[in-house]
Amino acid sequence: MVNQPGAARVSSLCLAACCAWAGAASGQTADELIDGPPFDTIVLENGTDLRVRPLDVPRRKAFRKPTTGDIVVKPIASLDHSLRVEWDAVARVRWFEDVLLSASQEAIDADDFDAAYLLLRRLEANQPRWPGLAPGFERLLREEALARFRAGETAHSLALLGALYDRAPRSRGLSGAVDAVGE
Repeated sequence: MVNQPGAARVSSLCLAACCAWAGAASGQTADELIDGPPFDTIVLENGTDLRVRPLDVPRRKAFRKPTTGDIVVKPIASLDHSLRVEWDAVARVRWFEDVLLSASQEAIDADDFDAAYLLLRRLEANQPRWPGLAPGFERLLREEALARFRAGETAHSLALLGALYDRAPRSRGLSGAVDAVGE
């Protein structure tokens, strides 16, 4: 269940209103993720998403949800309001870092390489060792180099492959790609 500190349990109706007020976890544009405030999403057992200010927990990615107790969270849309969420009501936590990583991969799929780069840079600036970040950059550089090569932008393609080499010199297929573009 979700409680407001010092108050009785929040009813389902009140919880639904509060979740609508806090904002849904999906629907963020790349620009909003790049420039907006960070947030985590608590997914409740009933399927409700609570978008909250980043949780202050140890080792975010390796964090294991406690089976008992609760946590006080602040909805992203509120400066002074907080909610108490019992851990047994939480199905999972969707970390902001994972949202950035997922959005970057969607941007790559859409050939929006600038957005993908900015999303990955935001993640790298705050969590440089986040799992999936390095492969995300490798994929971005590889895919954009291929797109630039196909567009006849050989110099740009080679520069991107050089950046890929700087990040991951043993990246799969890198030497073959450089040979193909350099011919």
